[in-house]
Amino acid sequence: MRSVISQYTLDKQKAPQSLEDLIPAGYIKQLPKDPFTNDANWTTDQEDTIMAVDQQEPGIVDVHSCRT
Repeated sequence: MRSVISQYTLDKQKAPQSLEDLIPAGYIKQLPKDPFTNDANWTTDQEDTIMAVDQQEPGIVDVHSCRT
């Protein structure tokens, strides 16, 4: 998932606003299930606005399990 987020960001010159943005853009067919929760309920980390590729629309830079 992280590599797909990075590829989207490079191709579009902006990070995805949500994981769902990756689906219509053709990067994934559906959100994969988190192996820890067995559901597609990921926690995302947002870009720091100053470090964002597109400072007007900072997006997702990382994803990890929402398991606590």
